Amino acid sequence: SIFESTTEAIGDAGEVRCAYQMGKGRPVTAKLAAYKTIFIAFMVTVLFSGIFLSLKDVLPPLLTTDPTIQGMLVELFPLIAVGNVAMNIGMVCWALVGAQNRYHLATSIAAVSSLLVTVPIGVMMSVWLRIDLQGLAFAVVTGDTLTATLLTVVLLMSDWEKLSIKIQAMVAAGSEEDSDDSSS
Repeated sequence: SIFESTTEAIGDAGEVRCAYQMGKGRPVTAKLAAYKTIFIAFMVTVLFSGIFLSLKDVLPPLLTTDPTIQGMLVELFPLIAVGNVAMNIGMVCWALVGAQNRYHLATSIAAVSSLLVTVPIGVMMSVWLRIDLQGLAFAVVTGDTLTATLLTVVLLMSDWEKLSIKIQAMVAAGSEEDSDDSSS
């Protein structure tokens, strides 16, 4: 959807900018770029979620003719809007942690959150408590919120200077290998 694609583009642009600054040895600028990216993505996501909420009476009839399902969708819209914010901030933070060359950490956090939070809550809500679509949506929103929170904490607690030095060393090692390849 256009809502997800826009914030993904913001996250990817921030990722490139942040990684570039880290590789150039400007960790303060990289940190500022990361925080600005999160802020811009948050504002855009809140705007899009507001637009989505304003269409809660228009969209369900376009999706189904069943009045029961339409009612369920109308009830889910606020939860989906909150989940949209959490999911998009999580995606942006994942990209920014990746810009620090820590994709493994970001992916591990997202996977553990899904497996240990989203799936168990979803099972509990639908099987044990017999809560319908709202229970599953709640499980996804909870997992996305945890992922976004943990990735934000990782960014806030990052030693940007140390990470920048590591990235610079990787870039230098890579350029030495490139020059060796071109001379042979």
